[in-house]
Amino acid sequence: ANALLSKAEELYRLRDQREGTGQAMFHRAVFLEEQDRLEESQRALDGASEIAQTSPNPLLRVRVALEKGLVYRQMGDMVKAEEETAKAQLLANQNGLDTLSLQALFAAGNIHLKRYEFGEARNQFLRALDISQRFRNTESTARAQMSLGSVDVRLGKADEAIQSIQAALPFFQSAGLVRNVATGYLLLGQSLVLKGDFIEAEKVFENQLKLARERKDVEREAVVLENLATTQAELGKLPEALHHYRLTIEIHQGSGKKRNLLYALVNTSDIESRLGSMANAAKLLDEARKLLPELEKTPAELQQRVEIGAAYLALRSGDYRTAVAAGQAALRLGLPPNGFRDAQVQAALCYTAGASRQPEGLRKYCQKGIEYSQSAAGRKSLLNTQLIVAEAYMRSGMPVEAESHAAAVSEELSRRHCSEESWAAYTIRAWASRSRGRHEEAKIFDQEASRQLDIFRLYVRDQDFDRWRRRADIATIAESDMKKARKKK
Repeated sequence: ANALLSKAEELYRLRDQREGTGQAMFHRAVFLEEQDRLEESQRALDGASEIAQTSPNPLLRVRVALEKGLVYRQMGDMVKAEEETAKAQLLANQNGLDTLSLQALFAAGNIHLKRYEFGEARNQFLRALDISQRFRNTESTARAQMSLGSVDVRLGKADEAIQSIQAALPFFQSAGLVRNVATGYLLLGQSLVLKGDFIEAEKVFENQLKLARERKDVEREAVVLENLATTQAELGKLPEALHHYRLTIEIHQGSGKKRNLLYALVNTSDIESRLGSMANAAKLLDEARKLLPELEKTPAELQQRVEIGAAYLALRSGDYRTAVAAGQAALRLGLPPNGFRDAQVQAALCYTAGASRQPEGLRKYCQKGIEYSQSAAGRKSLLNTQLIVAEAYMRSGMPVEAESHAAAVSEELSRRHCSEESWAAYTIRAWASRSRGRHEEAKIFDQEASRQLDIFRLYVRDQDFDRWRRRADIATIAESDMKKARKKK
């Protein structure tokens, strides 16, 4: 396609047809951008832009500005992306190009989305929805509704997201727009995850995986696999999650999409460390870190994701000094606020402070972690943070605080079928009760912890379970505590 477009560009130039040359350069730039060849795309757009400035046709100028905004956004230059998108929006409005004016609004919304400015993104998509409905443009109405659903997923507004997605889906289904329908169901599954309905979310993703494979849509398959793996990890199905994450690595290695590969490597590393395979986890994380310099204008959020992965690997390995260094490195990147990521960092630091018996740091990071998670995407983020905080207090030998946080989440985690985390919460509660001399109460919590452990064991092989048990710090502390209690008797 690139060779054919280059040939068309050459022919137009030989015939001194500047408009045709500009159009060919524009379409070649779009093709290059879709192939992640961003610098080549930028050069082609610069040439198309030069021609467009002298063209009486405003259409080409608007399209080139919109595409330049998209390329700058992909390269991480949000200032230039916003400038080009605003320029496109102004030109479209001045020339009565309503459709392109809508495209500019969508582009502006996506820029804000990329910058984690979800409120601003939502405003742009609401404006697009308003214009689309006034002009009775059913396609752009559905597109705006889908975009709002995407923002609301990021904002943790599961019910609003589901409402928008379900409103958009009928148009895309009737129009036979398969990819848009698939995107809708992907967002629907993510909304169910936010609500903590992991079993239904797993069904949605499994169905979408089947469809992606039937259509041989490898790119879609990778996206669905990642979401399915994340959901299965929440359910404690760690080996299945690991298998699906490994498949995404294979797909991204084949496609050459290094950004996506980096995320897949970090996610797979996290599951490996949860299962106690620390050497494998460290190797995957090293591979992810080596990819960072290979990315064009490496986005800071990717660097932060790697540092968060390093912090949790260090925690599970008992290397608290490295965990603190990685957590602090993630904070120093100075990214715009993002509740979910910020909560992860603070929870890691909180756990480290607890394990190191530093009460002041423990309380400070605990408070910040819970504050961030309350603003994060979804109830599950708060549950995860509360559980880590409870374990941190347990590590620090503070049963009252540990019980308080574990009690806040244990029953809900059980209802959500999160067996691994439910086991942890009830184990912490049992430890806290024993530490305070409430032995009958501790027996009840031990029984529930044992029940959750039996459920978790259904999902893992014996060798995986043995590795997991060796790295489960909670179990080590609890067993040590029980031995002490038996000796006293």
